[in-house]
Amino acid sequence: LWVEISRASGFENEKDALLIKLKSLEAEVATLNKEKMSVWKEVREVYHVLKAICPHEWKRESYPYAPLYCSICGYEKP
Repeated sequence: LWVEISRASGFENEKDALLIKLKSLEAEVATLNKEKMSVWKEVREVYHVLKAICPHEWKRESYPYAPLYCSICGYEKP
């Protein structure tokens, strides 16, 4: 009986440690996601400026319903 109790308490300690580790990893992922979103926001801003100043050379791939895109900046015409 004592072995079972010590195993159970060991399991509880291990479970608690793993839950704490999981929460810290989830917090780290949330922080990284916020950083990633701020970088993508900067990318979008640069893309919009580039789109505004680019002289646009429109190209189309050779498959059906291929979108028009600029071969210089990569902007796709809607």
